Amino acid sequence: LSSSSSFTETERTIERQGRDDLHLAAEALLMPIRSEELQEGLVSYIPEGTELIGIAEKEGFVFIDLSSEMRGADRRAFEQIERTLRVNEGPCEIHFLIEGRPVSV
Repeated sequence: LSSSSSFTETERTIERQGRDDLHLAAEALLMPIRSEELQEGLVSYIPEGTELIGIAEKEGFVFIDLSSEMRGADRRAFEQIERTLRVNEGPCEIHFLIEGRPVSV
């Protein structure tokens, strides 16, 4: 998430349900912002309702496919996702897709 001046790490709880850490990190980031997070001054630039269609990693490349809500999203939304994935995956090259189509960010 973000504060008024920078990106901020926060913990979120999500059920594993057989998903790997990469899926869990992406799903947790897409959760609606909680009232406690708002009270702390945190915001999410990811459009509400954005869903994870799929995510995969291979040899340092991460492909993340998101729903159409991400069309026209603020650049900071993509930066939030990149930061979260790199915290969990380490150095990697991230490729975004929206509804299965590659997008440049």
